[in-house]
Amino acid sequence: MRSEGSQEGKLTLQRWDATRQLRALDPVEARYSRGFLRSRPEQWFPGLSVQWLPLLHSLGAELRAVSVTPEIGIPPGVEVVFSARVDGEPMYVACDRQTARVVLDTVAPNMPGVAGGVVMEYLARRIITTLSLAWTGPESSVVKVEGEVAPQQVTATGCVRCDASLNGVPFSCYILVGTVVLDRLDWLWRRQVHQTSKSFEGMVEIGLELVQLAVPPSALAEYIRSGTVVDLEHAVSDSITLRVNNRPLLPARLCLLDGRLGFEVESGAAVMPSIPEGTTRVSVIFGSVKVDAPTLAEVSQVGTVNDTGIPASDSVYIVINGEVVATATLCTFEGRFAMSVR
Repeated sequence: MRSEGSQEGKLTLQRWDATRQLRALDPVEARYSRGFLRSRPEQWFPGLSVQWLPLLHSLGAELRAVSVTPEIGIPPGVEVVFSARVDGEPMYVACDRQTARVVLDTVAPNMPGVAGGVVMEYLARRIITTLSLAWTGPESSVVKVEGEVAPQQVTATGCVRCDASLNGVPFSCYILVGTVVLDRLDWLWRRQVHQTSKSFEGMVEIGLELVQLAVPPSALAEYIRSGTVVDLEHAVSDSITLRVNNRPLLPARLCLLDGRLGFEVESGAAVMPSIPEGTTRVSVIFGSVKVDAPTLAEVSQVGTVNDTGIPASDSVYIVINGEVVATATLCTFEGRFAMSVR
């Protein structure tokens, strides 16, 4: 469908509503998605398992790590908590009561309540101490173990969830950290990304492309004339392509962050659509953002959520040869995207 302000086109179009069509994500998770939430904390503690082998051997216990996952917030169900300080900032080792029971049944079976609590505190202290000894980050820290605290006393911003099995029985435990430690780990991972990536130099512009069209040169004037309605022949979805220097970079999904457009980077490769010979490539974008090379390296990690600062609206831009030539209102038509040129 392409009509020049036809009554039929106006009646069948519905304006695209970002607040109804896009997922709303937490800006705090977006803030840490390029660093802490992409990190692999186990890389900072390479010798941790070795320090537990003698104790596990003496107990005849087999411990298998399943996954280590950074998360934001305090997980639900935390009931057993032991506190420590890292350079004065709170840190906690925590689990639920079922996990505590799994551990006690292996380490000290049939142990009465008070004695069992002593064993759990010993294990928590050992975890904290071995974490301190295994740390290989660029800066040393002073770690002070305190003791058991009530779950209501926990003041943590994020955590590292550790899923494992003990003698075949699965369990989960958590290392909870405050804002200072969280920011430090976030910075460390981002710095590592900067050092290991091969990226562009200087400032680059990331375009949020919805679709590309192949338009005959003789029809280009229609696509930028006010009132023209164009069926983009693209199913309504939140999928976009990130483009840098007019080349596809990565696939992504649009999202909402406090009323602004954001995007979440997906796995896979972005494809440059081929266009027939003799046609012009016309791109429809939501806008673009300028970033420096280190930020581009962070953004390029799969799973990052990035705030563009662009207000969420139905406005899109028509781009030819890298230049914005017109604006349009994004609409929907029978399950497909369409646009009405302004």
